[in-house]
Amino acid sequence: MGKVIKIGMDTEFMAYDSTGTKSIYPLIDKDKVLMGHGCDEFGHCVEVRPKESDTAEGLVTNVMKEMAWLPAKLTYRPENMHTMDKKTFIELIRARGTAKEIPGCKNVYKTDVLDDCPADIEARKKGKRVVFCGMHIHVSAEDVKTRQFKIDGKNVSKEVTIPIELPVQSLVCLFDQHLFSAMSGDKDANAGRYRAKGFYELKKFDNSHFEYRSLGSSSFTPKRVKIIFEIIKELVANTDFYMIHAIRGTGQTSTKMYALCESLKKTSPSTQDLRKLWVPWE
Repeated sequence: MGKVIKIGMDTEFMAYDSTGTKSIYPLIDKDKVLMGHGCDEFGHCVEVRPKESDTAEGLVTNVMKEMAWLPAKLTYRPENMHTMDKKTFIELIRARGTAKEIPGCKNVYKTDVLDDCPADIEARKKGKRVVFCGMHIHVSAEDVKTRQFKIDGKNVSKEVTIPIELPVQSLVCLFDQHLFSAMSGDKDANAGRYRAKGFYELKKFDNSHFEYRSLGSSSFTPKRVKIIFEIIKELVANTDFYMIHAIRGTGQTSTKMYALCESLKKTSPSTQDLRKLWVPWE
């Protein structure tokens, strides 16, 4: 079967009441409307985790299934950065308690995720706090081979999967070049801290699975997810080729990549409720 590239995600976005005016923070939601649904570790936004897939169509379908579970009476918005009152921010911290861990993500450019960004500084001047929502892309690869085993004296063929170590930092740089840059015009897409280039997190010790964390929730539309999948799969399958040209500064270097990136640049964030966007059959 050969090399199999799997791509998944976890996506965070803000929830509001049916009027779209009152923020619903899952961790401190007194009405428990979102009880049983995923939320980000800080507790300010909803989080969905569709099953990964080795095809773009498969991933889009998996996202649709997860979005359908969300309460239809709420409104969901793709905000890369969200501003809240200081009092609410402190309430979330207290509700989270000691379970809140220091972010484990790294940055290829050595940016510290705990540093204040300009958005933090401006919000604090007004007695506010900012939090962020992202679309984190999970990438893994494995080699599927057929091996022969002898069981009870008989030769039996069985498929085995062997994790493939990935050049994580090189891929993060390529994702920055082809994905982050294409959507840098979105509101708060390059707001600093979590919404800046180069953020990633290793999910396994052998580099066979990592998470690209720089993209905002404005990336979360069916059309964008499909194109992002195709770009990532192409970059993972041909990393050396694209890294050589990235170092030389020779651009996209292939007709396929150029077409994909141009298609991504022409897309826009969603202006409608995310659940309605992803669950068109209701």
